[in-house]
Amino acid sequence: MQNKRLIYIAGAVTGTTDYIERFEDAAYQAVLLKYLPINPIELPHNHDKSWESYMKETIIAMMRCEAIFMMKGWRQSKGATIEHHLAKKLNYTIIYE
Repeated sequence: MQNKRLIYIAGAVTGTTDYIERFEDAAYQAVLLKYLPINPIELPHNHDKSWESYMKETIIAMMRCEAIFMMKGWRQSKGATIEHHLAKKLNYTIIYE
């Protein structure tokens, strides 16, 4: 089996109602680009459910990746903006939807 490159999916969750479907669609797009997507919506989330705890968990997952997929509307998300900034500083491949 060929090793696939990991890509983290970043986008808005807070204030949206269709985020599960949008993240699933973004993960599918990443597969088409020959990446293995890390979808933060699918992480176990065994924590206190605060925004800070979600961010700590998702950034840990993001650090395992070599690329990031920025979903449409990511600039409206405080978390995705932080993830984008971190990805730029760490020289990730950045793919924009």
